[in-house]
Amino acid sequence: MYPYFHSVCFIDDNNNQTKIELCDLGNSAYPLPDLNTTQPAVRDLHTAWIKYLVSTYSSLSLTHQVDGLRVDTVRHVEKSFWPLFNDAAGVYCCMMAMWIISAITRITWTVYFHMLREYFHAKVLMMGIHKEVRYFQLVQFFTNSSATSKNLIGQFQAQNKKCKDTTLLGSFTENHDLPRFGNFTSDMVLAKNIVTYTMLTDGIPISSLLTDILVYQGQEQHFHGGTDPHDREPLWPTNYNTSSPLYVLVKQLNAIRSLAIARSDTYSTTQSRVVYADDHNIAFQKSDSESMVLMVLNNLGERAESYTVEMKDVGFEGGLQVTDVLSCRNATVDYYGGLDVEFVGGLPSGLAGADSDISSKYQTS
Repeated sequence: MYPYFHSVCFIDDNNNQTKIELCDLGNSAYPLPDLNTTQPAVRDLHTAWIKYLVSTYSSLSLTHQVDGLRVDTVRHVEKSFWPLFNDAAGVYCCMMAMWIISAITRITWTVYFHMLREYFHAKVLMMGIHKEVRYFQLVQFFTNSSATSKNLIGQFQAQNKKCKDTTLLGSFTENHDLPRFGNFTSDMVLAKNIVTYTMLTDGIPISSLLTDILVYQGQEQHFHGGTDPHDREPLWPTNYNTSSPLYVLVKQLNAIRSLAIARSDTYSTTQSRVVYADDHNIAFQKSDSESMVLMVLNNLGERAESYTVEMKDVGFEGGLQVTDVLSCRNATVDYYGGLDVEFVGGLPSGLAGADSDISSKYQTS
C-alpha cells in the first residue's frame, strides 16, 4: 500500500496531533487504513474527486445546487491539505473537528480550544467548524427542567471569546454519532426550544430539512433513537411528513432567518449576545434594531405555566412594536429599550419588528 497509505499504527493518545494524523482509526480487530494525504497523487485524486462530485450532483437539478459540504474527521489530516480540498470543492465546507464527536470527552478542553485557535488564527484558508463545544451544555439544559442556564451561558460566552468568528461555525443539536434529542426527553416543547436555538443562533444551522440549509435528517420528525446505530433511523417510515410539529417549526424559523438576512447585509456576520438570563429563561439578540431577531428560550417544558419576564435593554429601539413571529403575539418596547416577554406553555419566541413583513409573509400554520 506504500506510499499511498501510512504504516500501520493505532491512535493511543488523543492529545498527540502527530499520531492522530499518521495513525489509523479503529483498532487491530477493525482497522481503517490511513491515507497518506501528503503524497501528491493522493491529493490530486481527492481534489479531482470532490470537484467531480459537487459538479455532478449540482447538475442533476435546476433548483437545488450543492452549496456546502460537511467534512468528517478533519483533525486526522494535516492542515495544509484542506485549502486544496476546499478550493477544489468550490463550495463552503464545514468540518467536524473531532475524530468522533463522542470522543470529545477523552481530550481536555484546553486541547480542544487550542485546536480551534489553530484553524481560525493560523491563516488556514479552509472551512468552518461544527460547534461541538456548546452541544453538551445545550442538551444538558434543555433536557432537564431543573437545570439552570449558568453553564450554558458560560460556555456560550467562552466560545464567543475564544473563536475568531462564531458566525462561520456549524450549529447542530443532533448528529449521527450521538443519541437523538428525543431519546433524552419526549417533551415536544423542550424539543421546540432547542430546535429554535439551532436555527437562530450564530453560524450555519445543521438540521434536517430539504430547505436552503444543511441538514441532518430525522430531527424534524422527533426521532428518538439511542446510541449508534439506533440514532440513524430511516426517514421513509414517516412518509416524509411535512406537517409534523418540528418540521413546521423549522420551516418557520428558516423563513425568519432568511428574511432577516435579506433585510440586512450584516445579520449573518453579527455575533449573537445574551441580553437576559435567569435560571430558566435566556434571551439572545442578533443584529441591529432594524433587522434584529430576539430569540427567547426556556427549559421548563410542556408543564410550564404562563408567565411574563421583564427584560431591560434588549436591543430594540424604544417605542417599537414587535411581533413574536411564532405565535403572532405583539408587544411594545418601552422608552428605555426594555420589553415584557410573555411565556406561554414553555414555548420559544422569535421577536422581530412588527413593521416588517415577517409575520404576514413568513408565518406557517
